[in-house]
Amino acid sequence: PAPAPPPVVLRVYPAAPNPMARATQLRFDLPAPGAARVRVYDLRGARVRTLIDRELPAGHHAVEWDGRDEAGGRVGAGLYLFRIELGGHRTAQKVVVVR
Repeated sequence: PAPAPPPVVLRVYPAAPNPMARATQLRFDLPAPGAARVRVYDLRGARVRTLIDRELPAGHHAVEWDGRDEAGGRVGAGLYLFRIELGGHRTAQKVVVVR
């Protein structure tokens, strides 16, 4: 089968599952190659973890967050924010961690 054509528009899908107990996945579509950065922050605005910080090709992408911080420790229950920067566009999503 032929590979799927790249998406036509930039789209960020809701993180799922949300709330999360062990992990959640964030999916997005890039219509053209570009810089991508996905970071997790706590409600105080402190960066918890960087999931992606690099150039990505056009296409469908997914990144998983396993509920851990940069040091590998499990974060506590609560509300966290995905800050998503894709090709010059910025958005954010709330994710609830339950333990």
